[in-house]
Amino acid sequence: MLVRTKLTLVDLSGATLLNARLSRADLSGADLSGARLDDANFEAAKLRPQEIRSASGEPTGRDWPANLTDTSLLRARMRGANLLKAKLGGANFEQPDLQKTSLETVNLRPARLTGTAMPLTMKVLGARA
Repeated sequence: MLVRTKLTLVDLSGATLLNARLSRADLSGADLSGARLDDANFEAAKLRPQEIRSASGEPTGRDWPANLTDTSLLRARMRGANLLKAKLGGANFEQPDLQKTSLETVNLRPARLTGTAMPLTMKVLGARA
């Protein structure tokens, strides 16, 4: 159980985390590419960009987006999650709950969104339902 944990810039690429409980976790800048996250709970989780700082702690003006490329998210519960600028190319969102999820400036092409419960208003680039 990783509820409310801070896992910024963590590399979990290729991990198998079926039924993982990541609600309210901070996964800013996390690499979850190729991971199996079927039935995972990401409610109110942060999967947004992580600000990059210099060795002295000064802002660099750059950020590192969360990477969910080619991730399996079958039936994932993502209600209220923040996916701002996340990389979602090739992700499989079959039957997830994306209501109240922040997908602003996300490019979902060619993500699969079959049977998806989605909010009424979003700014999504390349979405296919």
